[in-house]
Amino acid sequence: FNKSNTAERNINDNSWLPLGPATSQNVTGHWNPGLGRINVVARDPIDTATLYIGAPAGGLWKTLNEGLTWEVLTDELPILGVSAVAIDYTDTDILYIGTGDKDASDTYSIGVLKSTDGGANWDETGLDWETGDGRTIAKLLIHPNDPDILFAATTVGLYKTTDGADNWSMVQSGDIDDIEFKPGDPDVIYAVTKNFFRSSDGGNSFSLISGLPTQYRVQIAVTEANADYVYFFSSRDGIYRSEDSGLTFTKRSSEPNPGSQDWYDLAFAASHVDAEEIHLGEINTWRSTNGGLNWTKTTEWYWPNNIGYTHCDIHEMVFFGGTLYVGSDGLVSKSTDNGANWTNLSEGICIRQFYRIGGTQSNPDKYLGGSQDNGTSVFTDTEWHEWLGADGMECVIDYTDDNIVYGTSQGGTFYKSNTGGYNGSVSIAQPGGGAWVTPFVIHPEEPETLFVGINEVMKTEDGMQSWSTISSFGSGNLNNMAIANSNADYIFASDGSVIYRTKDGGQSWEDISSGLPYLHISYITVHPKDAEKIAVSFSGYSSGEKVYISTDAGDNWINYSANLPNLPANCVIYNDDDYDGIYVGMDVGIYYRDQTLDEWESFMEGLPNVIVNEFEIHFASGKIRAGTYGRGLWEADLHPSIPTDIVMTYTVKSGDNDVVEYAETTYLDIMLKNNMADTAKDVSMSIASYSPFITLIDTTESFGNILPGDSVTVIDAFSFDVSNFIPNDELIELLTTITYDSIIEGKIKLRGFAPIVSPGNTIVNDGDNGQLDPGDDAIIDLVIENKGGSTATNINVNISTDDPFATIDNTAAFFTELTSEQADTMNFDISVSTDAPNGHVIVFRVDIDADNDYSKVDTIALTVG
Repeated sequence: FNKSNTAERNINDNSWLPLGPATSQNVTGHWNPGLGRINVVARDPIDTATLYIGAPAGGLWKTLNEGLTWEVLTDELPILGVSAVAIDYTDTDILYIGTGDKDASDTYSIGVLKSTDGGANWDETGLDWETGDGRTIAKLLIHPNDPDILFAATTVGLYKTTDGADNWSMVQSGDIDDIEFKPGDPDVIYAVTKNFFRSSDGGNSFSLISGLPTQYRVQIAVTEANADYVYFFSSRDGIYRSEDSGLTFTKRSSEPNPGSQDWYDLAFAASHVDAEEIHLGEINTWRSTNGGLNWTKTTEWYWPNNIGYTHCDIHEMVFFGGTLYVGSDGLVSKSTDNGANWTNLSEGICIRQFYRIGGTQSNPDKYLGGSQDNGTSVFTDTEWHEWLGADGMECVIDYTDDNIVYGTSQGGTFYKSNTGGYNGSVSIAQPGGGAWVTPFVIHPEEPETLFVGINEVMKTEDGMQSWSTISSFGSGNLNNMAIANSNADYIFASDGSVIYRTKDGGQSWEDISSGLPYLHISYITVHPKDAEKIAVSFSGYSSGEKVYISTDAGDNWINYSANLPNLPANCVIYNDDDYDGIYVGMDVGIYYRDQTLDEWESFMEGLPNVIVNEFEIHFASGKIRAGTYGRGLWEADLHPSIPTDIVMTYTVKSGDNDVVEYAETTYLDIMLKNNMADTAKDVSMSIASYSPFITLIDTTESFGNILPGDSVTVIDAFSFDVSNFIPNDELIELLTTITYDSIIEGKIKLRGFAPIVSPGNTIVNDGDNGQLDPGDDAIIDLVIENKGGSTATNINVNISTDDPFATIDNTAAFFTELTSEQADTMNFDISVSTDAPNGHVIVFRVDIDADNDYSKVDTIALTVG
């Protein structure tokens, strides 16, 4: 977006600056303080003071002094999730990272990236994905004798490279969650899904080892102290050990604290000094000194305690030498005495995942933030302090007394402090549980009056001492609320794709969803000076459906998305200027638009490519703050607004959804507004384009005379045909010239969309173990999905293979239609030869064609055994 949608008017020299938090030491009530989730820890094989940590949405961080100071290495990557790190032991400037969030999919993977300069710059490798593929990488393992050989454990299989990541091949199918080499013998490799697989030929083929539980998530561990040992940790079935390099296993004990969060937090490690010492983590950490027969808890999830603290929810446990490192929901910690004592190494890392932030116009230096895993923090004057534990959500400051603050945890549990969140709390009445992020707002003139959205709108007039219900929607939990600062009788609330409005303080409500797309509303904002001007944003990947505005409180809606990229839009906010300046925060970055602009400008100079969840503006100081989901809180000066003599706005009309799509004719309605004090005479406008994917039809239009302050609109002023062969999400630039007494040149930037029909996931129906074995006759369910931004119609799919060990039948399928992001399933029959070797990969060609000359060739692969 930044490269292809650079605005012609570059008047914003502003740069975003970080505000933290980068410390969690100042605790004033928090019961499990931390900074942010750590997915992976890696140590330089030569310089033991150099560590790397990867965060789910905050990137890769590096320390040269074992945590005294940290630097971030990945702020300009398109995805900031990192779950795997590998370091070349022959040249430690060569690093590999597995992108995405392995445990909660906060970010999806773009594959494996490689750096040859210690993380200063990054290059794509042969394992290169799109975020829309929905994949993640759990682990990278580098061969101990040949650093050009690596394995990547991913949600779609185990991949191997032999040339330093240039080329990869899948060597084992399945959702691979963990991998290990046998110490001293890298020809033996262990890999797990919920099953245990073993290779004895360097990872070229794998065999399923039976006799182990297969229902729940698994982690494995090996020890240099006894190379024949393999520990197998099934999260709800217990700990098993092999003493013959993974051929057979014996159960040692049940898991010491079985829980229901194994899908999210699970870690396992074995000491390389004592083969009988193993450690596991889920919510807390545990240690066994007799090979898993007995267990002792080594940390508690809450703070303070008298055992040890590494924060709750453990995602990483790894030994380097005799030092155990742990990555949790809040900290990276180490122990040099087998878990008896712990050292926090996290100070200086800024990876907080804010859901919501709160500010007040009465104090530019007071703000709150509610975050995933790490509760609610408060910034007062010069420092952050930690107020509430659990998952922090929406938070509000009383504008008449900034010592009175309100916070929430997940599901709508409310808290109040009259000491600014320092110590103590105020007893309040709970309004009732709500959504994960329960919305609430404060009355702009009566600070004791607040409104909370659970399944209905609740109102308190006494600072949360009592509640009354002021709506009767009868639907699910509300997701968003907004109140007009200029007229507090105007309140808006949304549930999913439905938005409600009251103009009388809640006595009556109306559904004002008509005219909006059937998509999840992610945020509502009201103009600070005009209760009738509102804007909503939409999450998801529906192209051209990101921001809608209304100038009549929702009676009518205007699609204001224009050139915004096809990413989830998470929040919007109006400035209080005269030009309706509006900011939108998306899954990557921030964009700005006002009445003087016909498109959105990138507004992210200095900001990492991070998810932005909420804004606060302090009007008097001219500052905007952004709560990010992965890199904490950021601040910038507000965007300046500069009026022009004649302002152009346009509306796109194309097909049945007003989105520019392949093989359609697109029309543009043009409105020109005269901002001058004099009449603009004989106004005309023309367009041109160098795009090879459109053919212009109407290129010139007359607008006559435009009086001062007036506007003239021409319906279907311009039109063009879109090529059948336009790539999906293609930038289309129209060069515009407005002529009157002067000439104004500019651009209209549009996005053109096409279908991308591709094969997706496969399911093997063999009546047995859900995988292809030698001699199997099976039915393969194959998902066919449209990942593009345009609908494909009359789709033909044909499957073929020339593999000597496979015979297939019923290989053709027809689909009438696949809309954007829609998927359907076909199936075909396969017979596998009894001579097919285990580990053999069968490659299938997938030929796809559809209307308007659409065609594509792809491949899928299935592994035998």
